[in-house]
Amino acid sequence: LEQVLLRLPVKPLMRFKSVCKSWHDTISGERFKVLVVLPAGSPDYYCGSQKIGFGVDPSTGKYKVVRYSQRYCNEDMADYSIGCEVFTRGWWAWEPVADPPYLVKSMTPVCLPNAIYWSAGVTLSTQAMLRFDMHNEEFTTFPTPPCMELTDPCSSLTDLAGNLCYALTCGHTVQLWMTKDDGVQLPKWSLNYTNLLPWLRWSMIPFSPTKMVYISVWI
Repeated sequence: LEQVLLRLPVKPLMRFKSVCKSWHDTISGERFKVLVVLPAGSPDYYCGSQKIGFGVDPSTGKYKVVRYSQRYCNEDMADYSIGCEVFTRGWWAWEPVADPPYLVKSMTPVCLPNAIYWSAGVTLSTQAMLRFDMHNEEFTTFPTPPCMELTDPCSSLTDLAGNLCYALTCGHTVQLWMTKDDGVQLPKWSLNYTNLLPWLRWSMIPFSPTKMVYISVWI
């Protein structure tokens, strides 16, 4: 019974607690409090390079964790081997998918309803963004904002009210470049916001839980 219940979504589990006392005790037990603990994946040979994305496949409603890792990478990052695997709730094992075409940066990926977006590349000639389709489980290249700097450690990708946003910070200046990915037309980036901060920032992450845009700043 436990192995069957462990593979069900959370919403019906809450209803099933009222079926009988044994089901209530099982679902309320410790095993169901640690569902977020994932099994060990493929070894990552480059310390600190592992990147994780989390989202939902809209066509099935299944939660997926996407894990990128490096099998090998030399000092100048000219020779490398990289891989990606997906964990789908209910399968209880990591499944390998096709390797991404570029090295993924340490910039946190953005998870939107249909895809996960990654900053990638090594040199200016290979600067890129990658889009991981949550249903097809495939990487494709994605247009980069015109201001994106591969070596900038302070700028960030984020989600602003369901739109993909690149927050460029340079000294006291803040720029928010945004685009919308409908899966049909080629996305285009536009500069939606420019302002000066009253202090010098180290890092800045905008977020928008409502129509207002809030900015978290490290100084």
